[in-house]
Amino acid sequence: MAKDYSKEIRTIKALKSTTAPVLNGDLSDNVWAKAQKEKDFRQPEGKELSKAKTEVMTCWTSSALYIGMICYEPDMKKIKRKYMEPADRFTWKYGTDEIELFITPNYENPEVGYFHFVVSAGGQIYQKYHRRIGANSFPKRIYDIKVATKEFDDRWQAEPAPNYL
Repeated sequence: MAKDYSKEIRTIKALKSTTAPVLNGDLSDNVWAKAQKEKDFRQPEGKELSKAKTEVMTCWTSSALYIGMICYEPDMKKIKRKYMEPADRFTWKYGTDEIELFITPNYENPEVGYFHFVVSAGGQIYQKYHRRIGANSFPKRIYDIKVATKEFDDRWQAEPAPNYL
């Protein structure tokens, strides 16, 4: 029987930086070399590890949060880069290659709510703030978010940067 990871809470310590990484999808900036990498991600239902290796790292400056994502792919020719519908009508039904992140802004009180965003291999982004009942301390959406992606022979990389956090 497969291990159930669905209740697991994982954290990534974000590196405080005085310099922002360049948003180009490359991830070769010195900032990313110093950042903690998290790996061994799970399938969406939480029952097994992802089939392809993924690494994520974070850093922040006084004005923004930055996330670096490395998504390894055994056959880059087969990836689906973009959603067939506009990004704000996000759906899994097209099988687009993407990475999904959930960020809780208040780790000590996760009931407040969480940010949910998805980045496709083609640089499209879905974003939403899921507010818990009675929690009015955070906005419904992140309005100013930028993302850059870049492809390599064995992976695609993404750098989303929400400026609102």
